[in-house]
Amino acid sequence: MHLIGGCCCLGAVLSDASEAEEGYLKDFGERIGLAFQLTDDVLDYRGVGQMMGKEEGRDFAEGLWTLPTIRAFGRGLIPSNWPSSDFHSIRTVLQKEGVLDEVMDEASAHVREAQRVLDRFPPSSSKAELASLLAKLTERAR
Repeated sequence: MHLIGGCCCLGAVLSDASEAEEGYLKDFGERIGLAFQLTDDVLDYRGVGQMMGKEEGRDFAEGLWTLPTIRAFGRGLIPSNWPSSDFHSIRTVLQKEGVLDEVMDEASAHVREAQRVLDRFPPSSSKAELASLLAKLTERAR
């Protein structure tokens, strides 16, 4: 998240933007970084293969703790040894209990906040491209 925020800030620095604009773009980048990561976490359970740019179940197979599994474990919905469980049974729990929707709602909130940051800038082709990126972020997993 900080990497994308730093990259966006660096672009502002290199274009002689004001310090305020540097801060806005850093915030924008951090928010899209968070939105991307949360969406990626959900795609592990909702992905439709290569069409979505992520192989379904990859994080699960590697036993990676992502926000959906952290939340589900914290609520007692899945055991601590969930990686040894069946992927489809864990996915069913995450879907049935609304964990995946909750994480996507959080990703959408970061996208909305990123859009608010972007709204501070005057119309331009760069702004339009960034707005298009925001729209595509949450569409990936819905």
